Amino acid sequence: MTKKEFLACAARIFREIDQNTVHLPEEDVDIPVLMPPVIGIAGAEDPLYEEFLKAEVIGPEFKKPGFWLEGAQSVAAFFFPFSEEIKVRRRASKEPNDESWAYGYVKKDEIVNTFLDRLIAAIREMGFDALDPVRDPRMERRVETVNIGGTEDMHVSIAWSTRHICYVAGLGTFGIHRHIITEKGCMGTLGTLVMTLPLPADRRPYTGVYEYCSNCGVCIDACPAGAITKENYRNLIQCSSFAASLKEVYHSGYCGRCMVGVPCESRNPKAFPKSILIKDTTREQRMMIVKKSLEVCGQECEFCNGCDNLGGGRTETYFQPYIDGLKELREINAEYHGGTVV
Repeated sequence: MTKKEFLACAARIFREIDQNTVHLPEEDVDIPVLMPPVIGIAGAEDPLYEEFLKAEVIGPEFKKPGFWLEGAQSVAAFFFPFSEEIKVRRRASKEPNDESWAYGYVKKDEIVNTFLDRLIAAIREMGFDALDPVRDPRMERRVETVNIGGTEDMHVSIAWSTRHICYVAGLGTFGIHRHIITEKGCMGTLGTLVMTLPLPADRRPYTGVYEYCSNCGVCIDACPAGAITKENYRNLIQCSSFAASLKEVYHSGYCGRCMVGVPCESRNPKAFPKSILIKDTTREQRMMIVKKSLEVCGQECEFCNGCDNLGGGRTETYFQPYIDGLKELREINAEYHGGTVV
């Protein structure tokens, strides 16, 4: 199985998941929960795994890919953005939690596990093996209280961290809210597979651990628990205590306010210019804007109709006038959906 075949297989499996919805009792409506994953590949022998063994990073509990699966060759990392239907409701809500978030956050695990299980089955059919460390019985963690900046905080030394693996696989970097910020933002959920499939590792387009974080501080103001600071990041004790209090009122004890309505909610805030108008961008920036906008499936666009292409053919061609500085995106989109593109 080549890398292109693997990505296509993963995209197909996700499309075929029919339980990617959740029912909201108060609205009496079903809405989608997750969007297609952004996918990154890491090598099984990446030197960063050794760094994770340091106490100040993860700690000695961390286990390398070869521990989980004999003959491990690669690790696949997945970032599943939450649907726009959930994001819109979460932004509009003034409550610490809301119906779409409470039910959607719980449902996400079922969807991700179904996706991973079906992908594991497909990999095994090809004569290779794969395993999800998060659900492995050998998964263990050690929690200890630490002092950070004069405040009591929590450090979790864990056998496998999906966030750190996503960093290794080139999906994104950390923010001061401690979430992974990808090209599709931070408001999503993660999954990983250790595989004997010999896929080439993706290049990490960053070197800094917090490179994608703009340090804007919007998540600090958004946090109802006051648990985030620029100096010490998100305090896990304060955050988890507040989340636990939500269970007394809502369907689940999850907040997520630091991920919604922030510049990194749905994109890498450092990748795109503040304005996408022709007068405010270079040709190279416009090429990047078009390329990233078309990667809705976690891979390069294959012009498949899956994102409402409507049989329009090679999508990069009708965005060429924008790249060349001749037409704004809004003009091209209006022409396309109005049926006037030639």
